[in-house]
This record gives sequence, C-alpha cells and structure tokens, in this order.
Amino acid sequence: ESYEELIKNKRIKDQYHLFSYILHQNQTTANNINNYVFEKYFEKGKEKRYNQEPIGIFEWLYNMKNSRFVLTNSFHGAVFSIIFNTPFLVVPVEGSKMNDRITTLLSSVGLENRIIDRFDENTIDKLIRETIEWNEVNNRVQKLRNDSFEFLEKAIRE
Repeated sequence: ESYEELIKNKRIKDQYHLFSYILHQNQTTANNINNYVFEKYFEKGKEKRYNQEPIGIFEWLYNMKNSRFVLTNSFHGAVFSIIFNTPFLVVPVEGSKMNDRITTLLSSVGLENRIIDRFDENTIDKLIRETIEWNEVNNRVQKLRNDSFEFLEKAIRE
C-alpha cells in the first residue's frame, strides 16, 4: 500500500508492457529470453518494452506494478513483482554466485518454478501462459511477515 501511494498521483511519461529489468553486462540468456518473449507475446508498434532507458524510481515502481509482464534477473525485480502481483520470470545472473537470495525468496512463497536458467521455448511458453495463484502467494508472504514480527517481538522482550 505504501508503494502504491507513492505512485498514485504521479505523472508517468512511459508505460511499458514488458518490463525487462536486466542488470549487468553480457546476460546472453536473459537477453535471448527477453527478445523471444517480446517478439512472441507483445504487439510491435503498439506495446513497449523497457530495456534499460534511464527512468526514475516512481516510473520504475509504476511499471513494476502496471506492466503486463516482468522479466528480470534482479532480486528487487522479483520482490516488487511479488508485492504488486505482476506476472514475471527470473533469469539468474550469469557468472554470479549472488542468485541464492532470489532462489530463497521464490522458494519461500512457492514460486521457485518462475526461475528459468536456459533458453528453452517450451519452458518459456509454459511459464508465460501459467497463471500465478496470487492468493496463495500473498498468504505465504503474510505468514512470513507475521513470523518475522513474532521473532522480532520475542527478541526484543528477551
């Protein structure tokens, strides 16, 4: 709700339909999946794809919430896709050992299948068409929040 409040009355220059938030250089797999998804599932000339143009935080949040689909290799891209219930895929960062927190996050909310680590049209197509059960995901997120608050309250009392 706090993030939605930040973007509620903001004037946004560009709305992207495919929000491709890919960090780091030389991300061949992510770029190949990005191109495939845009070519197959989005209407050229009508629908826009974000591809690292400089944008501000409000535009970033707005597009994370309002894009039809998010493709990312970023932990924060995965987090905000979950917060805003925006369909997404995560492509792990190639050549990095920093993907564990994304895997842990997605496993904790039952979305570990949203990780795709190689270009495979059949898998991409299946995941694009698959409906994410957001009620179940949101319930798991709420339970994790509650458990965290309980842990902190207990730690403070002790």
